[in-house]
Amino acid sequence: MCWQLEQLVSTQKLYTKTAAKIERLPKADQNALLKFIRDFRLGINYAREFVDYLIDISRRDGVTISKQLKDPTVIQIFKENKLAYSRRMDLLREALRQKRYPYFYGGEEGPWGPVKAGGGMGLMREKRARKAEGLKIKTIYVEKEVQDFEVTNKVLEHFKKTPVKYIDSIKEVIKKYQHFGEGKQIVTLAKQKGRWLERCPGTREHLCCNYLVVNNAINCPFDCTYCYLQTYLNNKVITIYANIDELIAELKQFMDEHINEHFRIGTGEFTDSLALDEPTGLATKLIELFAGQENHLLELKTKSTEIDHLLGCDHRGKTVFAWSVNPEGIVRSQEYGARSLKERLKAAKRAVASGYKVGFHFDPIIFYKGWDKDYAKVVAEIFKAVKGEDIAWISLGALRYQPQLKEIIEERFPHSRICLGELDIGEDNKMRYFKPIRVEIFQTMFQAIRQHSKDVYVYLCMESPDVWAIAGITNNPANPSARYFKFFKKGAII
Repeated sequence: MCWQLEQLVSTQKLYTKTAAKIERLPKADQNALLKFIRDFRLGINYAREFVDYLIDISRRDGVTISKQLKDPTVIQIFKENKLAYSRRMDLLREALRQKRYPYFYGGEEGPWGPVKAGGGMGLMREKRARKAEGLKIKTIYVEKEVQDFEVTNKVLEHFKKTPVKYIDSIKEVIKKYQHFGEGKQIVTLAKQKGRWLERCPGTREHLCCNYLVVNNAINCPFDCTYCYLQTYLNNKVITIYANIDELIAELKQFMDEHINEHFRIGTGEFTDSLALDEPTGLATKLIELFAGQENHLLELKTKSTEIDHLLGCDHRGKTVFAWSVNPEGIVRSQEYGARSLKERLKAAKRAVASGYKVGFHFDPIIFYKGWDKDYAKVVAEIFKAVKGEDIAWISLGALRYQPQLKEIIEERFPHSRICLGELDIGEDNKMRYFKPIRVEIFQTMFQAIRQHSKDVYVYLCMESPDVWAIAGITNNPANPSARYFKFFKKGAII
């Protein structure tokens, strides 16, 4: 690190992470930012905020930071030296935010000029799209405590050519593999020592749908740029819990205790429900369990097409196969290893032919120029593949993530531009699209769905009550799926 940056860090004028970002820039931009920080006497927090804006604009628009700082508005604010310092900072922040969020501040032709094709993100320009490939598991670790379990034997038989190492505790593996990239190629068979069934974590100040999640596995072989698990978990390896007899027992007890209620229970919150199911055999056992009762539904959520081994199960209508969906351009550029949209819809068609209901999750929806046409096309393709009466539900959720995920995405997926969209800190301290943009997204999607079906159940994932109301998301209370949705906020049943 150059001595100027080191000095700013040592005098607490600059965060170390901010200095590191500046150091990675071309020399001309480094010098321009150092001068900018000195001239405006930026404190540590102002420097972090403003530098982030400038770097994002540069990545999005291909405009150098040195050129940005020569903008007449920035120069004029600098000359206003008779203004109070706080007022100058407010003006500077507003000027940079207008440039960072042109759509929110005035549409495509904002005060800082036109937004480039792709909403300034260039999502559809990605040329390094990865195709769905077979699983590449390098090593399987087995806790000695589960080495004789049925699931362990099935997995080892399925991956019979993969090296196996026996360990005393999964902690050894977690400590060894600290990067998600390499963790995607490591499978650990371990014992679940906590609760199997929990309520979806949701997010504060927003409505949750009372979804229950099964903690049968952690992580999955797919590598989506936006995956929230990258900040949610300390465990970076694919972990399969082998003691599933205890899971079945806990679910049976739950069903007995809630015999007069209706819950959706899913395995796809912390992993993909089906990507590794055939080796484990879990879904077959769950489908059989749910078929033996009346009031609860099992949801198997996936980006895979691994369903053929389950099509002959006697499910009695108590299992829903659900697919996460996005336009093919997003699938290719952001959902590495996952199956194409076309393949997912073909799988949904096969599931319906076997008597299953299916669900679809537009989550996360990515906002860019032309997004509405692309997503409307996906909606049309869904209803072309399956009939509305065969769809149990469709969820809508706009891109959102913990602030620290942005740096992870930039490091792991430097080509990805999804974080350069118009996202800012929301009420739940997550990065979210501005509320008017989210409303626009949900209204547009809801109308597109209703053009094909007046009856399919549609809900928002992790959204605030006012967005629900303004977007006009409504369902017929007589819809058979409605009984499985009991929305709540802060413990208060809505």
